[in-house]
Amino acid sequence: MEQDRLPVLIVDDSPEDQCWLASHIRSAWPFQNLPCLHFAGDVRQALNLARTEHFALALLDWALATGTGGEVLKALRQHGSRMPVVIISQAPCQELGLDLDGMSAAYLNKHQLTTPALHRVIAHALALVSTMGHGRLVKAQEAALGRIRATGLHGRV
Repeated sequence: MEQDRLPVLIVDDSPEDQCWLASHIRSAWPFQNLPCLHFAGDVRQALNLARTEHFALALLDWALATGTGGEVLKALRQHGSRMPVVIISQAPCQELGLDLDGMSAAYLNKHQLTTPALHRVIAHALALVSTMGHGRLVKAQEAALGRIRATGLHGRV
């Protein structure tokens, strides 16, 4: 059963926020297979996990005690990862100082995080990754994006 689950990386230095994000991701999950959640509390943990596991999705808190979700995102992209990424932050997107669309990452303000909003932003992250370079979504990601589009819940948050 565990091998049928899709791995998701949640990067947040707050255990309470990790649990809160886990609850939302389970409710907003667009894939047919259930998520298998992995947690990292800092940049180094996140990058170590990303080297050892192929994640279907990553949720990155922007403000970490040892750096930023942006550092994790940059490292992932520099190493060729096409993993769908959602940056979660209390700061407005324009204050982050990073071209998230250019890095094929979606953004969601932590204060606006609801299950439907997370569902929409996951669709946006999948769509961004589907247009990255010369790669394609894996079959599970394509199916999830199709299901999201069929519900009419997709769109930018």
